[in-house]
Amino acid sequence: MNEDYLQDADAMIRANGEAEALETITLRETAKTYAQQLEKMEALYEKNAAAIEELRRMNEEAAASMRLAAEAAAANDTEKNLSERIRQSDDFSHKENVRVYRNIQASTDQMLQKQLQEIRAEIAPLKEERTPKASPVQILTFIAVLAVAALQILLLLRG
Repeated sequence: MNEDYLQDADAMIRANGEAEALETITLRETAKTYAQQLEKMEALYEKNAAAIEELRRMNEEAAASMRLAAEAAAANDTEKNLSERIRQSDDFSHKENVRVYRNIQASTDQMLQKQLQEIRAEIAPLKEERTPKASPVQILTFIAVLAVAALQILLLLRG
């Protein structure tokens, strides 16, 4: 019995050794599988990190492009706004110039009318003085001169 017990113990030890060996093999295979999965996860992590970096770079480029587009749009809006303000300023200046021209023209017309009235007032007495009536002696002298001139013309035609 002692021998059986030993054999049974021996068999148990062998069985335990085989079980432990089998469990060690399983653990090694599991560890190997885990190591492979970790390597795959690390490779995926690196790919993801590269993809994230690429997306970040693309995002920065898109943001820079959008900033440039926004600045260009703002510059274009500023240019349009400036053009509109210049046009409004030109319109205002034109209206003011026309108003000033009309005021000057009206003022000049008033001054000319006033000067014309003053000149007429000064000329009226001169006209009355300048047109004296002819005296009878002047009229008789004029008739005599005309008669002499007519006789001279007749003499010339005859002779």
